[in-house]
Amino acid sequence: MIDRSIFKIEDECYQCHLSFDVERMIVNKKITSNGRYLAANKNDKLIAYSPIKIGKRVWMIAVSAPFSEVTKLVRSNLYKIMLFSSIIIGIILGVTNFIFKINKEKMEAENRALYADKLEREVQERTYEIKQEKQKLDDIVSAIGAELSVIDCNYNILWANEKVIRRFGSIKNMTNTCCYKTYYKRKDICPQCPARDTFKSASVSQSELKLLNNDEMRYYQITATPIMDSAGRVVQVLALTRDITTQKRQEQVLIESERMSAVGQIAIGLAHDLGNPLTIIAGSVQFCLQNLEPPDNVKEYLEVVNRNATAANRVIKALLHFARPSKGILYTPVYIVELIQKTLLLLKSELGKKEIEVKEKYADEVFKVSGDRSQLEQVLVNIILNAVEALPPKGKIDISLFQDERFIQLKITDNGPGIPEEHLDSIFNPFYTTRVRGVGLGLSISKRIIEQHKGKITAENLASGGAVLKIFLPVAA
Repeated sequence: MIDRSIFKIEDECYQCHLSFDVERMIVNKKITSNGRYLAANKNDKLIAYSPIKIGKRVWMIAVSAPFSEVTKLVRSNLYKIMLFSSIIIGIILGVTNFIFKINKEKMEAENRALYADKLEREVQERTYEIKQEKQKLDDIVSAIGAELSVIDCNYNILWANEKVIRRFGSIKNMTNTCCYKTYYKRKDICPQCPARDTFKSASVSQSELKLLNNDEMRYYQITATPIMDSAGRVVQVLALTRDITTQKRQEQVLIESERMSAVGQIAIGLAHDLGNPLTIIAGSVQFCLQNLEPPDNVKEYLEVVNRNATAANRVIKALLHFARPSKGILYTPVYIVELIQKTLLLLKSELGKKEIEVKEKYADEVFKVSGDRSQLEQVLVNIILNAVEALPPKGKIDISLFQDERFIQLKITDNGPGIPEEHLDSIFNPFYTTRVRGVGLGLSISKRIIEQHKGKITAENLASGGAVLKIFLPVAA
């Protein structure tokens, strides 16, 4: 068929084409490069061609295929492409979702970390503020200058401030121990316990307590404030303890000063109104006894008058001595052992009347103080005579001396009935006495003398019976 005409059907044609219409259309340029046509057998086809020049001839190379086959292949490829695209899109969406989840979790983790950091900062700031508030509260509590404790209904110590800890030791040793055992060395609740009253009344209670601390009587004021739960029940008590010893001493000094003023006025009046008449009475009686030789029954009455007049004169002289301002102390070296022995010698007859046994106990030391010998001797005479008058016949008095770096301690102990507890705070007050014939000035004068010597004197009862008076005097340089 090569080099044959497509417009003319010849016998030599192999009849492989039904027609050459398409070729004619190409030659006539009715189809340009590609197109779609309906073949003679009514098949819908697609054609594509391209001219190629070989030598002097121009050849048309055409490709024709049924439209259905092409579209089927296209559809097949398109389906594959769509399937592949769907897979790709699915993968992309899955990866995107995975990345989104990862980013979301990462963001949530970052947010949690940021929130945790913020929360941690807020906790740190709040902790710092709480510490600052606690420090401020501790400073306020410390500045109060009083002892604070929290006590439960069983009187156990739950908390104590620094001032209590300094006085009684570690808080660990105090926690859950009874306050009356730890603070006051008692086996049972204090008689005037304000905490007990607060637990009962659910109101603030207050009381005063006196304690012997290191041989010194000290006074404390205790205020109990209720701590309630949500139901309004008192579950704990805040106990505030103040040392009011200085205040009490100032009050005592003021009272004693007022008493001294009154005593001075009384003494001057008595000395003027009674002193001279008593001197005349005593002198007249003595003249009668010495010169008139009265009958025995009259003489006996005169002697009674003389004794009582002399006793009344002693009272007036004691009043004047007590009320008279001190002339000061003439300081000289005083050896206490020698002073005691001389005083016992002066009182030998008084001790002998009741057969009082005196025991002396001294260490091998030179007990020397600086002071007024006659005044210190008067103190010993007053104290020993008081002991003699309180003792029954054949009673006992123990005198002992101790010394440390600062003070000499003189203890005078007897085995008598002791001092009534209600009188212990008053025995050094002027005119306070429990004896029928006593004036109540001996111990008051003794206390004033000791204090003028920069010492102190205390009195207490012994558990075994009897009483002990302790005198503390500074050691001489």
